[in-house]
Amino acid sequence: MMTSSKLNLFLGAALASLLTAGVPGCALEQDGVEIEQDVTPDGALEPKVWTGWTADGLAAVECPAGRIARGADCDGSACEYLRLDCVSVSGLVLLNDSSWSDWFSEEDAAYRKCGADEWLTGIACDGGECDNISIQCTQSVNAAANTGQWSAYYSEEDSYYRAPTGRYLRGVRCTGGDCDNMSYLHSSIRWY
Repeated sequence: MMTSSKLNLFLGAALASLLTAGVPGCALEQDGVEIEQDVTPDGALEPKVWTGWTADGLAAVECPAGRIARGADCDGSACEYLRLDCVSVSGLVLLNDSSWSDWFSEEDAAYRKCGADEWLTGIACDGGECDNISIQCTQSVNAAANTGQWSAYYSEEDSYYRAPTGRYLRGVRCTGGDCDNMSYLHSSIRWY
């Protein structure tokens, strides 16, 4: 018969095993899009769903249907590979139509942002080391964004970026050669 401390240890190990079943590197396939899933670093139980990587010469990446971006990651020299961390938001209804911004880079107006009732759902690269970026925005039918805030800049030397709890991505800006440093506009949701 197990003592209560051994039982607690056993239950704790079993729970840890369940929570880490989706650690990085566990690839899933959904609608032809390869995604990775893992548990958030802040201990929340909401899983991250990473898109595949995009880069110059690779296809744009999009969040799976019904999900919006809450975070982003870059890798390679000068952030030449990009991917999105996509989450579902309970109650948020998105239209099936999405639109892509025109291309931007650090040489011109170095940012694009989605409309007041739109959320970032995709990202694309063009030019060497992802010098030019386009974002996909998807409109919601029952929510708009509250006033947004830009994140600090980060690059491939840093960990991935994830917006604070309850905030979601709506824009991207960059500085440095070939858009090496990235920043993300994040907002909370105002329900209709």
